[in-house]
Amino acid sequence: MGAPDALEPARDAGWRDMQRLELELRSGGFVNDVELKLYVEVAEVRAILPKIIRDRDLGLIVVGTHGRTGWKKLVLGSVAEIVADHASCPVLIVGPSTDRNRLEQFGPENILFARNNFVPCKLAESYAFSLAQKYHSRLTIADVLEDHAGRVIAQVSRFEWRHSESAGATLRGRPINPPQSPSEIGTQSDLILRVAERSAADLIVLTVPASHKFTDRFLSTNSYQVVCGARCPVLTVRTE
Repeated sequence: MGAPDALEPARDAGWRDMQRLELELRSGGFVNDVELKLYVEVAEVRAILPKIIRDRDLGLIVVGTHGRTGWKKLVLGSVAEIVADHASCPVLIVGPSTDRNRLEQFGPENILFARNNFVPCKLAESYAFSLAQKYHSRLTIADVLEDHAGRVIAQVSRFEWRHSESAGATLRGRPINPPQSPSEIGTQSDLILRVAERSAADLIVLTVPASHKFTDRFLSTNSYQVVCGARCPVLTVRTE
């Protein structure tokens, strides 16, 4: 919204902020084994994002959101919405309610993988299981689908890491409820958020259909509502 002559000072201020952040990260030991590059660009996010992803060969984007409460809770923030819509790679959306200290020290203890069997996503599945393996997390899988009566249901299974002398660490699990009995009934977003709360999820891996648009605020999709309502970070992975 500023005048053209204000862009250059804003860019310089952006550089100073990024350099200050780099100093804090390096002095805190957060990037000892990470190649860190600073990038400041004067352009609309939706216009420059595809080029950044392509040039940097990005495999993951992390973006914060203000996480407003009350009736504004359904508004992520324009930057987070644009990034989630236009990124060709998975996007980790982190709100202010996240227990950052515990996650930084121990990683996610409980991961919820919300998937839709009608639109499978191998990449989302790979993220969910590899993160559970890395952090030895309890992994809850919620299969959201419609039954023959047109009701939206969720069948929930839970997996935990078990140690044995022969096999080492293996991921074993069982359905929380018998497969023939739906564990929850409701809208897709309500079901996922309810399962996330009951499983104490501190990370949600969410399969997002390619047609879902986070920037469509007035026709909020289930994916949008899950990200807005979650009390933990949400890793969004789009289907092909």
